[in-house]
Amino acid sequence: MKRIIFTFLFYNDYFILSRNFRRQYIGDHTWLFKNYNLSKICYGLDELMVLNISNSPDYDKNFLKIIEQISETCFLPLTVGGKINSLNDADKYFKVGADKIFVNDLIFKNSNICNELAKTYGSQAVMGGINVSFIKNNYFVFKSDGLTKYNKNFNYHLNYLLDINIGEVLIQSIDNDGTGVGLDLSILDLIPKNFPLPIILMGGIGKKQHIIDGLSNTKVDAISTANILNFIGSSLLTVRHDAINAGINIPQLK
Repeated sequence: MKRIIFTFLFYNDYFILSRNFRRQYIGDHTWLFKNYNLSKICYGLDELMVLNISNSPDYDKNFLKIIEQISETCFLPLTVGGKINSLNDADKYFKVGADKIFVNDLIFKNSNICNELAKTYGSQAVMGGINVSFIKNNYFVFKSDGLTKYNKNFNYHLNYLLDINIGEVLIQSIDNDGTGVGLDLSILDLIPKNFPLPIILMGGIGKKQHIIDGLSNTKVDAISTANILNFIGSSLLTVRHDAINAGINIPQLK
């Protein structure tokens, strides 16, 4: 089954939009719960993801409280990421309602911890992220700041995730992030036909057809959008109905 995921980005007590990994503030948690009926809007989704990209630990306690509030409001599988450097960090997220955790830089910084996370919670509970940018006719992998490039190519990192027992892969285009021009489907050409891990594609969704286009690709298992405009009213539910009508294998909501 294909999936539609929405991703919230949390930075220093605010939810933000991102464009090419540059931040734009939109509101704090009070704003979120005041302006959005999460229990109703989440009805059109398969999963929800919340990532803490704060640059200070001062906001981590608030983040945990917000995650707990979201998990009590929106009854969907919830992936939480950011600031995970140990089993203890991951455990904090699971205790406040996370069903899965997301790791990015940790994958390449400390593979032993990633292996321990998979052994402790199961591979299905660990999502790994790869941030890519297209430079001089090649795709390169960057750290989560979007500025620091790794010295190995995309396929090396993709196969590396298999070695450390990651359960699924989120591939995000830095170039298309926040632009609304559509997903970079060319990235998928680099993924082996029978690659065993579920692939989630993110970066560039500006309208519902972009989601349909992504889900229609045989190499894509899920699409994630962090565009708050895709989270208004019944827009995500409309996308789901359109996907079903297009013959995409996605759960029908009752």
